Amino acid sequence: MSFHVMSEKTYFQIYYGQGEIRYGQFGVDLSGFRSVTKGLDRATERPFRSVYNWFMKCFKLDADECELHISAVTTRTSSPVYWELVPIDNTTFWKRFVDVSCGVVYLSVLFVQVYEKVIVEAQTTHVYDEATIVEQVVENNVNEVNEIGDDDQVKEANLFGSQGVR
Repeated sequence: MSFHVMSEKTYFQIYYGQGEIRYGQFGVDLSGFRSVTKGLDRATERPFRSVYNWFMKCFKLDADECELHISAVTTRTSSPVYWELVPIDNTTFWKRFVDVSCGVVYLSVLFVQVYEKVIVEAQTTHVYDEATIVEQVVENNVNEVNEIGDDDQVKEANLFGSQGVR
C-alpha cells in the first residue's frame, strides 16, 4: 500500500462494519472487516466535526439515529511495527493523524464503528442544594415549636428524659 495525495485530496483505507477486533503479532488486525478507499478534499484543513459529517454522508447514516467512533490505525514504533487503534474525537487528534500520515509510505488507515444512538428520555427530578434543605428543616421545626403549647412542651421534654419546662 502507498499513501496518495492528489489534487488536495487525501485517500484513506477505511475499515468498517460488524466483527471482532483481533490482535496478532503486529498489533491490531482488521482483516475481518469490510474496507473501502475514499478520498477527502483538504483533509488537513478540516475540523473534526466536518470529517465526522463526511463519514456520516459516506455511509448514508442518519445523525439522529446513529453515532460514529473513529479510530486511526497507527504505530508508535518503526521497528518492530506494532499497529494500534487510537480514537480520534477532536480536531487536534485528526490534524495530527493526517500530518503524520503524510510522512509515511503506508496508506492512512481508519476504523469506523457505527452505533445506534441511545435516547434517554429526560425525567423531571427535584434537586435541592444543601442550604435549601437546611432552610426547610429549620422552618418546619420553628413551625412545630410555635404550634406546641406549654403543657405539650413539658410532656415532650419528659419523653427525652430531661426535666420538664415549668
